[in-house]
Amino acid sequence: MLFLGTRYLFLGLTVLLCRKLHRFGVPVSLHLIEGIAHYRYFSNLVADESQDAFVEMTIFS
Repeated sequence: MLFLGTRYLFLGLTVLLCRKLHRFGVPVSLHLIEGIAHYRYFSNLVADESQDAFVEMTIFS
């Protein structure tokens, strides 16, 4: 499970990583959040994006 924002410096590389993992049969999901950098969905815990991320992480684990 990969979470990142559209302002993340390594957005392109993360997409390539996701594609390679998928190609090798690794279960992977890419969650892209508009307008934030990587991990910034933790900075506002009541934002809809943060809540969605936490729900997805709970389901994944």
